[in-house]
Amino acid sequence: MLNRLTLARGATRRAMLIILAAAVSSCGGAADGVVDPGSIAITLGSGTGTVTAGGTTSFSVAVARSGAFTGAVDLSVEGLPAGVTASLAPAQLAAGVAASTVTLNAGASAVAGAATLTVRARGTGLADKTATFALTVQAAQATGAFSMTLAPTALSVAAGANNTSTITIARTGAFTGAVNLAVSGAPAGVTATLSSASVTGTSATLTVAVAAGTAASTGTITVTGSGTGAANQTASLALTTTAVASGSFTLTLAPVTLSLPAGTSGTSTVTIARTAPFAGAVDLVVSGAPAGVTATLSSANVTGNTATLTVTASASAVASTSTITVTGSAAGVSNATATLALTTTLAQGGGTGNIIFRFCEAPFPTWFAVQDGTGAWTKVVGTNNTFNFDLTSNTGGVAYATLNGTSVSTNVYYGTKAEITARGVNACPTAVGKTITGTTANVTGNDQAYINFANRFATIIPAAGTTFTLNGVPDGPRDLIAGKAVFTLSGTSFSTTLAKIIIRRGLNPASGSALAVLDFGAAEAFSPVSATATLNNLGSDQSLITELYTTVSGTNGLLYADIGQGGSSRSFSGVPAA
Repeated sequence: MLNRLTLARGATRRAMLIILAAAVSSCGGAADGVVDPGSIAITLGSGTGTVTAGGTTSFSVAVARSGAFTGAVDLSVEGLPAGVTASLAPAQLAAGVAASTVTLNAGASAVAGAATLTVRARGTGLADKTATFALTVQAAQATGAFSMTLAPTALSVAAGANNTSTITIARTGAFTGAVNLAVSGAPAGVTATLSSASVTGTSATLTVAVAAGTAASTGTITVTGSGTGAANQTASLALTTTAVASGSFTLTLAPVTLSLPAGTSGTSTVTIARTAPFAGAVDLVVSGAPAGVTATLSSANVTGNTATLTVTASASAVASTSTITVTGSAAGVSNATATLALTTTLAQGGGTGNIIFRFCEAPFPTWFAVQDGTGAWTKVVGTNNTFNFDLTSNTGGVAYATLNGTSVSTNVYYGTKAEITARGVNACPTAVGKTITGTTANVTGNDQAYINFANRFATIIPAAGTTFTLNGVPDGPRDLIAGKAVFTLSGTSFSTTLAKIIIRRGLNPASGSALAVLDFGAAEAFSPVSATATLNNLGSDQSLITELYTTVSGTNGLLYADIGQGGSSRSFSGVPAA
């Protein structure tokens, strides 16, 4: 700095030097024009955060400039844990820009744990400024999903009526939580309600009700499902509403109850009764079958008066009780429903193996044994009159004994493995169906009576009682055939004569009901006709005559059986032509 000095005349040289030194010593410091460069400050929008492996999180960064500094600021993130990366938007704050966003991306393999990140701000000619961010990395959450289906996917509902569709939910992966349901899209005059808004099981019911007087229309109702951690799902129901015309129809089931052991099936007849002037086709749908059970209809569109409902319990079906509903709908008339009470039971049996002998009616086996190939006979202990076993050979044998009063009958069958397997099925061809009871009259002494109804069989021995029970009787019109045999004893010899026959046709009694008394002394019992057979080359062997009678309905009836004592001439009996 140049200072102008004015010296008075006569000043000494020394004074001049002092003044000059003072002027020189005043040079330097702020007053001589050196400028402060300024500074920056950094602030984070949040000091902590959490990110899940496979996910992201973000926070804001604010930079404040002060003093003479107005230039660009570079940002960076330090201390990132393995598997985590950072992106800044922007990474350089141009002049006049004061904010940025840091996004942290955690890879799927990022290791769970805590880390302290450092966000650094740099400006040219300035000291760096930093701020810290506490990051927690969480392990990836397990994923899962669910799906929804409707059955049926289309409904036709008349005004004033209602109908249902079953919502089935299937979960996959790690998702096991509740599914929240909501319904939308119901047109005017239609209400759609759910049996449950939050389903922890596998199904719910959607009920669609159409108010009386609602005009015919078509539309789509949507069911939306949501669950924590799983994507939303939807299912659609095509809805047709129809105006109600005069006339109606009703549905009935026969039988109205079924009891099915696992691995068996049964049927019920659906009967449609129309009221004029309605005479149109009826659409049928079935719902309510529990897990492990399928229910199918012989026809989904019935122009006649009947259809068959077949219910099958798989081998893995569990014991349960449920209600299966058959719903009928038709254009212009109100819907009708009929319900079937279903009981499923475990396929319990004694022994182990895939060949099953199940006995439906008394007398039941008191002893059961199996021969594998030509090996030793092995006893099988059954449960609930069911015996399970296997054959390793292609041939074998089955033997069992039944006790009726004091009379013991032993049955022995030899055959191939396939034949024995089939024989086991035929031992109880229908493990479900109706239970019918009955009583006989005028069967006394050494007499025996054989009752056959819908291929279910009972034997009456008076000493053991005159009542009988037939289990597993299939539904529908069937024929009954009964025969009374008289035993004649002569020393150690005996013979059997068929004395009376009763045939009743087209019976369809309700389950649990009793047949009218089978009175072999009444007018309905008729005498058989007889003929003589000549049997050659018997030698010392005995002959057995068994008389079976088959009707057009498929009933096979045993009329009588006669074990002879030899001889070439034998008498046998049958049903007269009349």
